[in-house]
Amino acid sequence: MTVELPGLVIPAFQPEPSLRSLVEELLREPYPFVILVDDGSTPEHRPLFAALAELPRVRLLTHAINLGKGDALKSGFNEALVHFPEACGVVTVDADGQHLPEDVRRVAEALTETPDHLCLGVREFGGNVPLRSRFGNSLTRQFFRVLVGGNLRDTQTGLRGIPTAMMGDLLASKAARYEFELEMLIRAHKLDAPCRQIPITTVYEAGNRTSHFDPLFDSLRIYFVFIRFIASSMLTGLIDILAFSIAFQFGATILSSAVAGRLVAGSFNFFVNEKYVFRAEGSLSLVLFKYVLLVAAMTTVSYQLILGFVENFGLNVYFAKISVETFLFLVSFTVQRLLVFGPGRERWSP
Repeated sequence: MTVELPGLVIPAFQPEPSLRSLVEELLREPYPFVILVDDGSTPEHRPLFAALAELPRVRLLTHAINLGKGDALKSGFNEALVHFPEACGVVTVDADGQHLPEDVRRVAEALTETPDHLCLGVREFGGNVPLRSRFGNSLTRQFFRVLVGGNLRDTQTGLRGIPTAMMGDLLASKAARYEFELEMLIRAHKLDAPCRQIPITTVYEAGNRTSHFDPLFDSLRIYFVFIRFIASSMLTGLIDILAFSIAFQFGATILSSAVAGRLVAGSFNFFVNEKYVFRAEGSLSLVLFKYVLLVAAMTTVSYQLILGFVENFGLNVYFAKISVETFLFLVSFTVQRLLVFGPGRERWSP
């Protein structure tokens, strides 16, 4: 028995006329629906969209103004959930011709085979791929691996198979424009959704003229998603050092100052990380229990190291505190990501 393929979602802004040939070629396959989102294109593009809307199985959604790729994708997800809830999911396809129809089919078949997986069409970044694109993807991939977890070969691919069960959660995301696609990967990892990576052909036209990606501002938006992962810990460290210093100045011992700093900073850190950074899933009491154990362990290690540096090497107590906490910042962040707030097992491998 033939299993029905997922539908397609194509966000488009100021598309080239070649979009019509792409959609027509995609319609040669038995996709149950194609949701095309006009993300506020100028009036001269209306005839193209009107012609595409006349094609069988194509549903056209129109934004009055340009809201960005993230909101265009969310509009497509919402349409799919409302009108095609029985589908296993959707495959997102860029409108600029960088995804070959045969690769779209491969990702669609992968989603059909594993409808609980996030299926990513991953590109190879060698050969004639522009240096800027290779560098950008490599940097984002390494940031993702360290700060989020999971070994993804292409974090910026637009060809993705999204399970139906995941789309509702993605609609609640406040991320927009190009950073939404990175937020999607972060949310999927925190939901413990398994990931499947399907190699696809890398297509780049000269100058990449059909892309609306702004190398400066859109890159900054993408990396801002990562900033929240480190800003919480940096602020926590400052609060810890400040509370430690105040307690020590008022005559407390190194041990009591370390405990005071950790209690104040730890309370702040838990609230921020649980709500905004790692977005823990599951039992809050279990997460809190693991976090308290981590704080106790970090406090003990911090105290022993500070005391050792002060007594054995004659370091200034404040310098010792800053040095120790800089090291423990990396340890604590990794433990929180993997054991305290994380899903508990690594499922995102090449």
